[in-house]
Formats: sequence, structure tokens, C-alpha cells
Amino acid sequence: MRLSPSGRSVRARFSVLAHTFLRARKKTILPFLIAGCLCLTGEGAAITRAQQAKRSFTVADDIGLTRFGGSWTAIEKQVLFSPDGKYFATESERGRLDLNCVEDSLRFYRSQDARNFAMDSHESRPPSPVWVVTRLGREGPIINDWRWLDDSSGVAFLEAKSFLGKQRIVLADLRRKTIRVVTSEVDELGTFDLRDPRHYAYTVFDPEDQGKRQRGPNGAAVVGTGHSLFELILPNDPVTRYVERRTQTVWAVVGGKPFMVKHLGTPLKVLNGELAISPDGGFIVATATVPEVPAAWEALYPPPFASDTYRIHAGHFDLETSRVHEYVLIDLHRG
Repeated sequence: MRLSPSGRSVRARFSVLAHTFLRARKKTILPFLIAGCLCLTGEGAAITRAQQAKRSFTVADDIGLTRFGGSWTAIEKQVLFSPDGKYFATESERGRLDLNCVEDSLRFYRSQDARNFAMDSHESRPPSPVWVVTRLGREGPIINDWRWLDDSSGVAFLEAKSFLGKQRIVLADLRRKTIRVVTSEVDELGTFDLRDPRHYAYTVFDPEDQGKRQRGPNGAAVVGTGHSLFELILPNDPVTRYVERRTQTVWAVVGGKPFMVKHLGTPLKVLNGELAISPDGGFIVATATVPEVPAAWEALYPPPFASDTYRIHAGHFDLETSRVHEYVLIDLHRG
């Protein structure tokens, strides 16, 4: 389809997507619909410029190209609706040659604006974002693990100035249009969940665990069983630290007071587990390794097929060797 400078063809194409979206489930069509909307936002103008002066696509063009999702793993969320459905946010990343850095952005849109644009046959201008949050850093991705707050008041995310470097929790307050840095920079911060700036929880990779794994290029031979290719080929590479199975300690902030979460007097450790904090900020739910696996569990939780590598085996395991996990509810006031 050839696009006219007026943008009517753009509106028509988005309208088709929108009608499909309104007839289908949000979770099924949503990423494609919104990504298409934002891509088409500047499509008419871009083609008009191309018609005026054709030229070759350059390396500088590639660096400055805006793409959805900043995660190098390609699994980063790109479009999310707010819990109340009134807004949606998109994340994008591009290179800034003029500043010699990477730029990540969160754009907030009103859902009703997108719906009105799709329904009005005379409207040729796509909806504009109500707020744009821009973060700069030496290497991408800058914005990581972002999610809406339960009350739809804003988005919390992890911010890193360099690839797999120190991160901090940041809150983008949509109602006030302000940015609030919740924590200082934390080395090897894992995951987090936040109710408000005074009630949240997060994990930090255990530095002792990393120290045990590091070895020089001329180190002694090691047994490869149980280790990933990343660990064997690039043992000290930052990517290895990101993907390998590593223990994490759990920290929480209740009423603005931070503390390490302990169980029976010892620090609670999880293995690359997710966590969630309760609405009142008094409890967290996390996944924890089961050190003693009962024999009855081998029959209680059978594998999908007999030779499954990850089938349950009874016995005693540590955090690194056990593949059996359970959900635990932790009282942050009593430990």
C-alpha cells in the first residue's frame, strides 16, 4: 500500500487493527496493535521525507533507529496496559550519536485517545503520548523489568547506566509527571516488587557465590557436569553472571526502613526466584529451593515423560543443585 503524505492511509491501516483489537482479547492482540500504532505515527512523515530526497541507509541511521523493547534477551515487555485500563505504556530504545549514549524511553498514552483515533474516520493524526520518560546511559538496556503499580499511578523499573552494571529502582509517577529514585545504585540487583516508595522488596546476588565461581583463564581444570556452556567458556563474562544459576539474598523496605529478610536468624536466600510483596507491604511471596525432597514427591509430581531431565528426585540438595522449588509466604515483621 502506498501511503499519502496526509496520513489517511496510516489511519485506515490502524483502524483495521483497532477494530480487530476491540473484537479480541487485549492480551492476544495488544502488543501488535500498539506497536503498529506507534510505528505508524511517524510513517507518513517519514515516507514524505524519503520522497523528497532518496539516499542510502547508513550505519548512523541504524544506530539511531528506534526499536521496541530495550532488553538484549528480546523478552522485555514492550507494551503494558495499566491495571485500570485507562492508560498503556510502551518502551523503546535508540542510539544517540549526538550524545554518544543509549536512550531508553517510556511513553504513556491514554487508551481512550487510541480508541477515538481508531473510530473517527476523519481523524488523520495519531494520538500523542501524555508523558514521555527518557533515561540515558553508556550502554543499553537502560530501563529493565518495568511494571505498572497496582493503583495505576505510575511505572516502576530498574535503571542501569551500563550493560549488566549497578542498578537502582526508579518510580515514574504518572499522576505528578515526576521521576523518583527509590534506591541508591545496587551492585548485582536481581528482581524487585514495589507497592509504594516506602514498601517494596528486592533481591541481591550473593557476592560470596560469585567469588566462588570466578577463576582465571589459566585456572585448574573443572568438572563440566552441572555447568552451563556460558560458565565453562566465559566464566567471568558479565553475560555469564546474568544467565547462570546464582543465589540471591532478599531485602525488604517496610515503612521506609530497609532490612535483610531472615528466617530463623539466617539470611533468606533464593535461587533466581521471583517475589511479590503484599498490598499492605507486610508480607512477601517468593520461590525457595526445597533442600529435603521427600520420596513421595517422585510419584506425586510425575514428569511429562520418563526421561525428562528435570524430573523430581528425592534426597538432600543445596541451592545450586536442587531443581525443586516451593512458594513461601514470609511475614516481614516476624521473619
